[in-house]
Amino acid sequence: ILTSRSITRLANIPQKKKDAMLMADAMRAPVSVHRKAYVPEASTLMKMNRTRHLIAVGDQDEFMGLVTISDVAHSMEGRYVEFMRSVMRDMEKDLLTTGGHKRALFERNPNAVFSLDCNGIIEHVNPAAILLTGYSSDFLIGTPAIKLLTEVCLHAGKSAMSAALQGDAQSVQIQIQGIDQRVVHVFLSFVPILVDGELSGVYAVGFDITDRVLAEHRLHKLSQALQQAGEPIAIVDRYGVIEYANSQLHKMFSYEEGDLVGKRLKALECVQQGEESHYKEIITSIIEGIPFKGEFFHRNKNNDILDLKVSASPVHVPGSPQVNYFINIYEDMSSRRETERQAVRSQKMETIATLAGGIAHDFNNYLAAITGSLYLFRRD
Repeated sequence: ILTSRSITRLANIPQKKKDAMLMADAMRAPVSVHRKAYVPEASTLMKMNRTRHLIAVGDQDEFMGLVTISDVAHSMEGRYVEFMRSVMRDMEKDLLTTGGHKRALFERNPNAVFSLDCNGIIEHVNPAAILLTGYSSDFLIGTPAIKLLTEVCLHAGKSAMSAALQGDAQSVQIQIQGIDQRVVHVFLSFVPILVDGELSGVYAVGFDITDRVLAEHRLHKLSQALQQAGEPIAIVDRYGVIEYANSQLHKMFSYEEGDLVGKRLKALECVQQGEESHYKEIITSIIEGIPFKGEFFHRNKNNDILDLKVSASPVHVPGSPQVNYFINIYEDMSSRRETERQAVRSQKMETIATLAGGIAHDFNNYLAAITGSLYLFRRD
């Protein structure tokens, strides 16, 4: 399993070091699967290992191909329709009239299956459909399928079902209004049932994608929060390679949006001759799970020196035995330095004024004595 972070990191490693690397240095532990592994198994592996890429290797260590999360999504959703169509083609004639294994295929299908007549009325449901909606079979049977949809996706659901009633299978991502006003996100496929070339109904087959949709929403919110934050922020892997940088960080370092991704933090630091990089100290601290705070100089794209304060915090992923990445928050210290310099100047002027006042007071005492003596001399 080769992660996208590993790919970015490998691109920045010198060739000499690459030649001495072991597979375990670049890849996580390999996972053995059956030669005829299916897409759901790849999806499960990606979810368990928190990765977006799979490299398939044969039993003779030959390269078989690269599987990305996009491939999985395409197969799980796009080709899923074709799979269900072939299943329904075998079931359409005697699914509900004959017993045995064909009825079991309907009843034990892990996906929710709604059998609709030519008017879109639910005729039969399997246990998975009851579990998905929370309604009983008595409630569902005889109900128009459209009534289960929320208003937000009513038009999309009607269009997909109308196309299926015209003989054209359609898939759509919609929301179903479950029991107790519970909203369930479902990937629903409408598959026409043809008996001797005549349309006899529609199968609506769906699977629950609520967890995925909610996770995508949370990810989007977090991404927008980081992007619109007032502080420059970077997400960095444990090797010091930037995986994410918000707009404020790009602005601070005078880079175009996205140009900082893939760069090493060390390349942004302004290291004086004879000094070591501070980021070596940061990464060492982060790997041990200890936050780091420090102030040192950086250099932007225009070679201007930036006086920055860096606060680095490790990110602990549940189930991961080590810290894989951390978050850097930057603060420009130039304005604060100027404020401090002005405060020092003010303190100096205050000290000089106090000293001058003291000298003037002492000198005035001497002048008073002289003036008094002169007054007495003049009187005599």
